[in-house]
Amino acid sequence: MLAQERIAQLQALGVDLDPLQNQWDRSLAALTGYRQRHGDTEVPQSFCTEEGLKWGSWLATQRTRYRKGQLPDEQVAQLDALAVDWEPTQTAWNLALADLAEFRRAQGHVQLPSGYTISEGFRLYGWLHTQRSKYRAGRLSEEQIRALLDLGIGLN
Repeated sequence: MLAQERIAQLQALGVDLDPLQNQWDRSLAALTGYRQRHGDTEVPQSFCTEEGLKWGSWLATQRTRYRKGQLPDEQVAQLDALAVDWEPTQTAWNLALADLAEFRRAQGHVQLPSGYTISEGFRLYGWLHTQRSKYRAGRLSEEQIRALLDLGIGLN
């Protein structure tokens, strides 16, 4: 443990005595600003701040740490307060499934026209094609398979 006098000397020289915490604080502040401007925390992985902080990848790292149980409770609470989606891939999958269910409700079937894209620009036809490929490769969960079958999707 450093003596208070030595700490004061180091701080006077501009030495960062807690770089990890300071990095966390800067990243959290940047994420807070992003949420205020964009209304969400879905930061693109490649996003970089004007200061050169790559916190699109920083946020992905925090999600990984969270899934592994390596993110301290205080940091989890701070990110929860910003409504961080811990499983954005699953959320995107669920939204696509909801789009498919809406198509079925409106059209009475799930035979998407080739290249079908919804109004927001999401290529639903391509997404469904990918799900069928993932099914054949054994890369869909049982829950995903059941959800698609429940909509009447043929997976073969």
